[in-house]
Amino acid sequence: MPDLRSLRFRLFAIIGISTVLLTGAMSLWLFHAVQTELTRTLDRRLTASAHMVAGMLARQSESAREDFASKAVAAPQAHASRTDSESCEISLLSAGKVVRTIARSADSPHWGDLAPGLSTQAVAGERWRAYSLVVGNLRVTTADRMSVRSMLIRDLAFTALVPFSIAILGVIAMIWIGVSRGLAPLERIRKIVAARAPGDDHPISFPRVPSELKPLTDTIEQLVSRMSMAVVRERQFTDAAAHELRTPLAGVKLHLQILQMAIDARSNPPEVGTSLDLAQSDVRRMQHVLDQLLWLARVETSVGSSTTEDRCDAQMTAASVFDELGGSARGGLHRVTLNSMLAQPLDAAIPELLLATALRNLLNNALRYSPETAPVVFTVSSDDACAVAFSIEDNGPGMSDAQIADAPRRFWRGHNDSEGSGLGLAIVAAIAQRVHGRLVLSNRPGHSGLRATLHVPCAAEIPITGASCFAND
Repeated sequence: MPDLRSLRFRLFAIIGISTVLLTGAMSLWLFHAVQTELTRTLDRRLTASAHMVAGMLARQSESAREDFASKAVAAPQAHASRTDSESCEISLLSAGKVVRTIARSADSPHWGDLAPGLSTQAVAGERWRAYSLVVGNLRVTTADRMSVRSMLIRDLAFTALVPFSIAILGVIAMIWIGVSRGLAPLERIRKIVAARAPGDDHPISFPRVPSELKPLTDTIEQLVSRMSMAVVRERQFTDAAAHELRTPLAGVKLHLQILQMAIDARSNPPEVGTSLDLAQSDVRRMQHVLDQLLWLARVETSVGSSTTEDRCDAQMTAASVFDELGGSARGGLHRVTLNSMLAQPLDAAIPELLLATALRNLLNNALRYSPETAPVVFTVSSDDACAVAFSIEDNGPGMSDAQIADAPRRFWRGHNDSEGSGLGLAIVAAIAQRVHGRLVLSNRPGHSGLRATLHVPCAAEIPITGASCFAND
């Protein structure tokens, strides 16, 4: 039994049934029209035959016609030699009544009184189609058996039905072949996808694809490309994470060995305290790296929504991060200056937690790479594209163009920084991509230091999918 969910079977059934129904309806209509026309033709033949005989009688003179009638009455009935389905009878009338049948064909029944014109009569259990024409005192009657007419119609129907059935079978076979050939590109696409080996991250291509399937193949190609990029990114992520975690783990192992040696020697040298401090530092570094990794994974796998939780007050969130880091991180409150250029409160299309995390990472980087007493300027403004701009300027060494391009890469650390995890800017770039914003890094013109600007769409605006999440000036 065919699979009713099969696209091939469904197309074949729809096209086949539609073709059979339409062709059948057209054939029935055509057969009815032919049957009606055949009936009219046979009726016209009866009429023409009756008029022909009447015309022959009309061309005789009155005396000759009377003589023909007298001889016919006196003579025995003559039988015509007609052997086809049409019968003919000539009767003598008197006062509108049949007095005597003077001539009739061999197969003609005895007609009684008939009204002039066409009529259907039943004689001896057999139905006839008769035409009666009165000429003077003579009546000419021609008739056909209805059974003969029915046989003609059956022969006509059978003659038309045989080629029609053969044609329908041929059409159905061609429909099946056509549907199979039409769906062949889908089978080729399935084989190409099924032939891909697990772990194959090469781009996929589909040759000779019909235009109707082009959107499908383009979507598959884009999906495979995104999956390949995700696999490559995760491989790089795994390698970099393993490398980053190997160093603090090795440090913890070394310091634990020193502690074990001190315990075995039952001594308390100064190296024991130093080892404990360094081990705790390595543990904190590992915890920081793991926290950043979790944040990055959470941001990259999150899906944007349209709820009211996906917006926050830009100025209040910036002030909250300023209060949190300005008074406690590297140098105290006087190092960070918060400037707000917003004329009125403005909501940003980003969850408050994500915005606070991004601003916290940018401020931490600015404080880390600036001298101890150098100020950091934190500015909140709006741009012409109806986006909120969070700009942070430091007085550090800045970056080259190549370093700016590499900065958002995972585990990239500039200036051989040994404290950071190399994930701060990567997290900010991922957050910007998640909310369809941008992270712009550029050197401060005329000054040393770097300017990091996070552009976030306003909550009233619809973000444009596919916008660049990272740029550099």
